[in-house]
Amino acid sequence: MIISPRLWRRLFKPRFAELWQELKSLNPEVMILYHSDGAVAPILEDLAEIGMQVFNPVQPNVPGHDPQTLKDTLGKKIAFWGAIDQQELLPHGTSDQIERDVAEKIRILGKGGGYMVAPAHIIQADTSMENVEAFIAAVKKHGVYGF
Repeated sequence: MIISPRLWRRLFKPRFAELWQELKSLNPEVMILYHSDGAVAPILEDLAEIGMQVFNPVQPNVPGHDPQTLKDTLGKKIAFWGAIDQQELLPHGTSDQIERDVAEKIRILGKGGGYMVAPAHIIQADTSMENVEAFIAAVKKHGVYGF
């Protein structure tokens, strides 16, 4: 993190809590989706505590973003969005590697609901159309999971 979790809790947590409470008071149907790049795992519990409902992006290879750990610790509180590697896997992986990764992420993060399968960020320009199609096919094949 650019600032310490202690400083984030002191300066930002109360402001996010106030903003999100105000939004929910105006419209209880509003969903709080939060996007933050990087290793923000130290404050995910805090974000869930103050109203975050969906965390984006789950980033592969970022400390604290292990899918099983995230699901085990926060899966009953928040939903997850992302987790498919758009830097290495999608541009350079085989269709079999892409399918295995998508299936694994859906199996772990989707167990019991609460997962939106997607690349962690936008699909990069160096990703072939074949790999985009392999990703879409894998999502269609494995993307329906039980609640």
